[in-house]
Amino acid sequence: MKSSTSEAVERLKVARDLHDTLAQEIAALGFTCDEAIALEPIGASRSSLLEIRSKLSLLSTTLRDEIALLRDEERSFVEMLDGFVREVNGTSGISITNTAA
Repeated sequence: MKSSTSEAVERLKVARDLHDTLAQEIAALGFTCDEAIALEPIGASRSSLLEIRSKLSLLSTTLRDEIALLRDEERSFVEMLDGFVREVNGTSGISITNTAA
């Protein structure tokens, strides 16, 4: 019982930390990208900014979903982390390695 309680507490802490750090930084990058898009005339640079913004939005959604899963005790932490790593690696162009497995 103690190990599952401590895992649940740790999962909530990780979810809170991800929300308060990484999720906020991604949101800030998105807002900065929105500003750059608004200022950039139509052309190749603006198209690149729109692509970056789209990837940031997808990453933000993925992260938010994974934070919700952290709060759900149905999956183990390692299973959840594996899923998150696969999702990010497959959709964002960012490469993450999971050494917890």
